[in-house]
Amino acid sequence: MRICIYTTTFYPAIGGMETFVYLLAKEFVTFGDKVTVFTEEKNKNKNKFSFKVIRSNSFTKKINIFKRHDIVLCVNFTFKGVPAALLSGTKLFINHQIAYHKAGTISWSECIWSYIKTRWCLLFDNIAITKFVSSLLPGRSMIIPNMYNDDIFKRINIKKNKDFIFCGRLVRDKGADVLINAFSLVLKKYKKSNLTIVGDGPEYKILKEKSKELGMQKNIQFTGSLTGTILNKKLNEHYCMIVPSLWNEPFGIVALEGLATTEFVISSNKGGLPEVMKNCGQLVEPTPGKLAQSMISFLRHKKNMNKDKKRKHLERCKLHLFKHSSKYIAKQYLDYFQKETS
Repeated sequence: MRICIYTTTFYPAIGGMETFVYLLAKEFVTFGDKVTVFTEEKNKNKNKFSFKVIRSNSFTKKINIFKRHDIVLCVNFTFKGVPAALLSGTKLFINHQIAYHKAGTISWSECIWSYIKTRWCLLFDNIAITKFVSSLLPGRSMIIPNMYNDDIFKRINIKKNKDFIFCGRLVRDKGADVLINAFSLVLKKYKKSNLTIVGDGPEYKILKEKSKELGMQKNIQFTGSLTGTILNKKLNEHYCMIVPSLWNEPFGIVALEGLATTEFVISSNKGGLPEVMKNCGQLVEPTPGKLAQSMISFLRHKKNMNKDKKRKHLERCKLHLFKHSSKYIAKQYLDYFQKETS
């Protein structure tokens, strides 16, 4: 098949959506499909990919490119891409990576705009990344979860010598502030415990200053943004990942990365995260008290965990992660495309 993936954002931008598009396009190519990624994200560097990348904001060019393909997969509903796909006459699928109007706290105008978009989705073949996202869409939608980069995130032969790690953009919704408050409660019982915060964002300096004010600067390490094999190594150094999101995450790829590298993941129970975690970690209400309780419980049992129980847990994680591997998820997309176009 000739497949065009339309996305408003792509490399060199960094994020879950960019990773999703890259991995999906790469795997489509390995299955023998001809793939083009059409994006409006500019890039001065000429990155080399196994698929074609077109960077343009020309509406006419979108139509012409879409016409040359058998399928257009639009990542999220966007009026920058959907009308062009309709005018091209090419079969259109919409992949929903966001939770639209019911996720988080947004303005009335944004809520109404999201409502209009979801009504439009009644006309198309929709693919939701979780049941949670699907529940916010009118009509029926196919549920195909996101993948993680299993080429990079894996267990490596390195000694684990650190307790907790957080990885994500440092904004309020991700819950790093709540995590620091929880960790201050953990330190009252386990004074030598440690926490690593990986990521950057508008709250970076605020959170770092807060750790100093609470006298935890020796126990908390801020690394800034890390990616690729460097991030994988850092995750592998830790026993437990914390995903304390305060809002309804549509998915949460970072939780899969934690399951693939650490020994345990404590996650918020918001949005699509319970679907991502399945029975491979612990779900908690993202409050300082509840998080601290789970973290203290983990530290209490960490050293005394039965080896057979630990082995079974890691095996359960491995089986779960296989169903989120890049090739497995790409095959689900191709099977669905084939079914809907035959």
